[in-house]
Amino acid sequence: MWTNLGYWEGSGAVAPDTRSASTRYQHAAAELARRVGMAANLRPGDIVVDYACGFGDSLRLWVEELKAESVVGLEPDPSVCRVIEARVQSWGLANRIRVLCASAEDPAGRTVAAQATAIVCVDAAYHFRTRSTWLRYLGAMATSGVRLGFADLSVYAGKERSLRLRALARLMRIPHENLISARSLAIACEDAGFTVENCEQVGSEVLDGFVANAPRGTMSVATTRAAIAFARHARLLDYLIIGAAR
Repeated sequence: MWTNLGYWEGSGAVAPDTRSASTRYQHAAAELARRVGMAANLRPGDIVVDYACGFGDSLRLWVEELKAESVVGLEPDPSVCRVIEARVQSWGLANRIRVLCASAEDPAGRTVAAQATAIVCVDAAYHFRTRSTWLRYLGAMATSGVRLGFADLSVYAGKERSLRLRALARLMRIPHENLISARSLAIACEDAGFTVENCEQVGSEVLDGFVANAPRGTMSVATTRAAIAFARHARLLDYLIIGAAR
C-alpha cells in the first residue's frame, strides 16, 4: 500500500524484469523510504516521528528493519488512520507503533516532535502548508541532537518564477511556495535551526524512474506521470533526499 514515487535503481532505465509492475513499485517505494531513514541516520533504539505516513508501510520499516524502539505516525485522514491501526495490529506491533490523526501543521503534530530522537517524512513535505513553516515548527519543538531525513521535490535554479511551474503546482495540488531550489531548501532548513549534513540529488532515480516504471491503471497515476514527464523535459523539477541535524 505504499504511495510514494519510489526510488528506482538504474537511473530510471527500463531493464528486463520478471517481476510484476506492482511488485517492482513496492520494492522502489520501500527503497525510497529506506534511503530517507539512512539520511536521518536511524539507529536501533530511536524514537521516530513520521510525518504524513500514508498507509503505514514506512512505520513498519522503521521498527522491523531499522530497529526503532517506537514510532509515531501522523496522518490527517481519519479513514486512513483506521486502516493503519488495523494494519499495525495485524503486524503485532501495537506496542511499538502509535498513529496520530493530525496534519503536520496541527498543534498536536508540532508537539509530538519534542518526543523524537529522529524525524522523517517520505515524499510528502512539498504538500505541507508550507514546508518552511513545518521546518520552523520542528526547529522550535525538537531537542538538540534530533536527526531529520526527508525526500522532497526541488526546482532547478532560476525556474522558481516559471509560469509553467505554477501551472504544474496547481495540477499536482502543491502550494507554489513549496517549489523552491535546492539552495533555498537548504536555507529553509538552516533558518529553522537544522544543519544540513547531506543532500542527495536523485531526480533520475525518483522522477524519471517513476515515469518509466510506475504501474499504470489509475487516473491519478497517469496524471502524475504526465506532469512529472513534462516537468523533467522542461528542466523544471528535481528531487532530493536530505539529511540534517538539530
